[in-house]
Order: sequence, then structure tokens, then C-alpha cells
Amino acid sequence: MKGSEHRLTKTASKSQYRLNDRDLESLDFVSKKNKYGGTTMLYKEEDVKSLAIRKHGSLEALQVQLADVSAKRRRKGEIQEAKEVQRAVEHLNSNQSHSSSSLTICGIQLPQILAERTH
Repeated sequence: MKGSEHRLTKTASKSQYRLNDRDLESLDFVSKKNKYGGTTMLYKEEDVKSLAIRKHGSLEALQVQLADVSAKRRRKGEIQEAKEVQRAVEHLNSNQSHSSSSLTICGIQLPQILAERTH
């Protein structure tokens, strides 16, 4: 491997360039043992980029897809956070006594006194 050649792992190639296993089958790679006892497949970044351009039409089109995926993940996270808040609100509105326990909302533990003030 030349010093100027940049290599990407199979995982990085798939996530950064939205490629799948079948796409990568056509590329040459170098196998290297990893620290977990398995094998890491390393692809030339130049080859991966060329393949991504053929698959997606252009790097700009790929960037649009990556932005869409990122936005979907953000929305999914926001929905999950909203569900956690809703569960916390339902917990607060229940008729249970909170005198001996604290309350956790979105991973933040409220002291007992704050939990009691919400009733």
C-alpha cells in the first residue's frame, strides 16, 4: 500500500458513501487482521468514491441522500424524546405518591422536592 493511498474500511465505505455489500463486491480490497481477532476489509478511497458516483449519479446527489438520512435520524430522536417527556408527564399526573422517590425525565433525575411540586 502506497503512503499516499487512503483506505476505507468496509463499514466506513458503506456509511459514508451509502453503498452496500453487493456494491463493494466489485472492488479490490486488502484484508487486515483487526484487534478483535476478525478481518477488516480496506478499500481504496478513490475506488469507493468512483463507485459511489456511478451508483448515485454524483457526489452532490450522495450528499443530498446523506442529508435526508441525517434529518430522518434527528426526527426519530425528537420523536423518542417527546415520548419520554409524555411518559414523564403521565407519571407526574398519576395518583401515585412520589414521597419516597425521585423522578427521572429525559435521563435527568429531579430531586424529590421538585417531583412533589409538580402535583
